[in-house]
Amino acid sequence: MNSTAIRQKLLFHFKINISKSYVCQIRRSLGWRTQRCKYCQLISHVNRRKRVDYALWALRTRETFLNVIFVDESSVEMSADGKIYFYKPTYGMQYIESRRQKPKHAYKVHVWAGISYRGLLHICIFNGIMDSVIYQHILRDNFLPFVNSVFPDGYRLYQDNDSKHCSKSTKAWMTDNHMIDNVMKTPASSPDLNPIENVWSSLKQYLQNVAKPRKRDELVNGIVDFWEGLSANQCGRYIDHIHRVIPHVILNEGGPTMF
Repeated sequence: MNSTAIRQKLLFHFKINISKSYVCQIRRSLGWRTQRCKYCQLISHVNRRKRVDYALWALRTRETFLNVIFVDESSVEMSADGKIYFYKPTYGMQYIESRRQKPKHAYKVHVWAGISYRGLLHICIFNGIMDSVIYQHILRDNFLPFVNSVFPDGYRLYQDNDSKHCSKSTKAWMTDNHMIDNVMKTPASSPDLNPIENVWSSLKQYLQNVAKPRKRDELVNGIVDFWEGLSANQCGRYIDHIHRVIPHVILNEGGPTMF
C-alpha cells in the first residue's frame, strides 16, 4: 500500500488529515523501506519438480558441464527506456533536461549462438521468426562444423524446450545427423539454468552503454563486435555461474532463483 492509499484510509476511517510526506516519514521511522518489484518467469508446479530433479541430478553426479554447449536465441532491439537519472542543481547554469533520442521505428534483429568451455560458436543474426527448418539449417551450417572441429571427443547440447527444438521434424533431422543422443534433457521454464542468458544480458548492456547504435548497420556491427570480443575464458566464467544457481533451485523448491 503506497502513501497515497494510506493517507486516504486515515482520512476516510479516522478523519485524520496528514500529508503523504508525513506518511513516508512515519513509515521510514518504523523501519519500512521501498523496493521495486522484480519480475520473474511463472513456473508451474510440474516444472518446479523437474527443476529440482535436474538440480539434484547435477549435484549428485558432480556435473562439470565441461563438454556441454549451451545454445539459445534472443531478440535485440534499438529502443530507449525511461531510466531514473540523478543531477545536482547548479545555480547560474542552464538546466538541460535528460532526453534520449529514440528511433521512430525501432529496428529489431534476432540472434542465435552458443558457448562452451572450449569457446563459442559464430553468432547468427537474422530477421523474422525462427522455425524448425531455419533451426536445422543453423545447426547444419554453424553447430555441426563447430563440434566436429572443437569437440572431436564428444559433446552434449543444452537447449531449451521450445517447440522448434523439440518438433518431430527437428528430432528426425537430429537423428539423421547423429545428434539426438547428445541432446540433454533439460527442465522447462529454466532460463536461469542456461548461462548464455547472462551473455545476452551483457550484450544488451554493451549495445546500450558502449555501441549505442542509431542505425541498422550499427546495431548489427555492435552485436558482432561484442561477440568477437568474447574469449573461451569469458565463456567459462559465464558457465561457472550455473554452479551458483543450482543450489538455489533446490532451496527455492524449483521456483525462480532471481539469477
